[in-house]
Amino acid sequence: MHALASSRRPAYPPNPLIRPASLESHDDPLAFVTRPPLHESPQERQARLRAEHDARLHSEAIDAKLSLERDQIRRRKAAGEVKLLLLGQAESGKSTLQKQFQFLYAPHSINNERTSWRAVIFLNIIRSIKVVFDAVFLNLDLREQAHSNQRRPASSTSNISDDVIRLDMINIKARLEPFLQFEDRLASQLIGGIQLSSATPKKGFYVRSGWQWNLPHRSDRSHTDITNLGRPSTTELDEMTEPILGILIECGGEIHTLRTHAFVQRLIQSRKLKLDEWSDYFLVNIRRIATPNYMPTDSDILRARVQTMGISEHQFTVSQNGVGPGSSLPWLLYDVGGSRGQRHTWAPFFEDATAVIFMAPISAFDQYLDEDYRVNRVQDSLELFGQIVENELLRDVHMVLFFSKSLFSIWRSMLTSMEDKADILAKKLEQGVEVTRYITSYGTRPNTYHEVCAYFKEHFMKMCTRADKKHAEAKVAKLAGKGYIHSSSSTQIHRPGAMKNASSSKQSNANGKDNINGKRDVNGKEKEKDGPKEEYKRALFTHFTSMVDTKSTQKIIVAVHDSLLRESLKHAKLL
Repeated sequence: MHALASSRRPAYPPNPLIRPASLESHDDPLAFVTRPPLHESPQERQARLRAEHDARLHSEAIDAKLSLERDQIRRRKAAGEVKLLLLGQAESGKSTLQKQFQFLYAPHSINNERTSWRAVIFLNIIRSIKVVFDAVFLNLDLREQAHSNQRRPASSTSNISDDVIRLDMINIKARLEPFLQFEDRLASQLIGGIQLSSATPKKGFYVRSGWQWNLPHRSDRSHTDITNLGRPSTTELDEMTEPILGILIECGGEIHTLRTHAFVQRLIQSRKLKLDEWSDYFLVNIRRIATPNYMPTDSDILRARVQTMGISEHQFTVSQNGVGPGSSLPWLLYDVGGSRGQRHTWAPFFEDATAVIFMAPISAFDQYLDEDYRVNRVQDSLELFGQIVENELLRDVHMVLFFSKSLFSIWRSMLTSMEDKADILAKKLEQGVEVTRYITSYGTRPNTYHEVCAYFKEHFMKMCTRADKKHAEAKVAKLAGKGYIHSSSSTQIHRPGAMKNASSSKQSNANGKDNINGKRDVNGKEKEKDGPKEEYKRALFTHFTSMVDTKSTQKIIVAVHDSLLRESLKHAKLL
């Protein structure tokens, strides 16, 4: 008894900072937190129970929605659904490519929304006219300032000429004022009356993706807008655009006079006035557009420009034969906003993606981002592409790389593309714009169409190769951690034929015969003696095209469809 008494723990006074053990400690540990208040009145109890009931119903509704979405994903996968992501910087041609998909696989949807594009086209014309006037008056002011700074007075002929030009422009602008005043009204209708603070002075505003599809009277929609908060109906747009069209018809002659004015032509030729392709297109075609009962053509819709924000989903039913009869598969095409402030919204859509279509506007080598005038657009595209190919969620996703704004493709010869006016890159090079002035790493390479295309393609390919190597090394490290292989074997990871392809690529570049279009298969396989075989596989398809060249782009879309179908069959070991 004495031994037992001596081993007893000595008594200590209770510590007020330590909470005594609850008599119900054996119950749910959350019971103490969730238990009702001690002095709860009947009314408070009833309100609490009602709130708990509503919260439980809300939670169950969320669970049911998530379960339904998972079931839909499983059913779509079982049906062979193809999920495509359209990625790239703003103004890279994503929306134009999405329109090409519509023309090819859902032409009825384009016809349903054709009228609504009139508002965008009218706004494009207004903005183009203002760009011309801004450039004209800026250059006249600079010329006047230069003359005033000269030690000796400028010739009277020069002063008279500038004064005449200024007077002409003031008169033309005054006659166009009834049409130009519709800018705010059109913009307000398209953006739903919301002025965005992020709008740049050059572009002015953004509209939400899918604005043209939110038509209340339409029953068959091939599109679901994820960020849809309400847009004007077609009837409302018709009532608004009809009087604007009437004013445009009256001002059409003045717009043509402005575009063909000798001083404006000199500014364009000297690159002191830089009109985008779509801007010049509508000004050149103003006589056709400024006619009664004008309805946008397919070419007009392709070139109509409006900056979008948000993410929209487009659904297509695509034949397994590409175009034509045969069993069909559902395609989901996600078109996302490409400005820097919207890129954080891309990641949730990476999961379960079949392929990524990345738009790289290489013809923009002499342009800079609207969000940051210090960043070259091609450099931004290259860095953005690197981030995408290095993303772990996209490591097994096929990549389709579109070098947009160029017509050179496997279906067109070099001569044809060089003569086509829609090839912006070729036009810039023909005008003597030197790539090395904007891309210093281009060095002393020939400033030719073929060399420029090969140079940009090589850099994008290197970015993908670097990402593939990182993914392969990460897989080896993961296997080594599981004990399948020794970590030292990671130094032996390679892609069969990589060195051979690299040397042949260098030789082809030296000979000036680099294959611009084609497919690169990245296959890496690590053979382990003591564990299962792991395979890293991703395909990259590259194409050079102009998004407004319907024939060429749609051929490429069909080729991409066939390539993705073959890769899917290989993945299922059916080929």
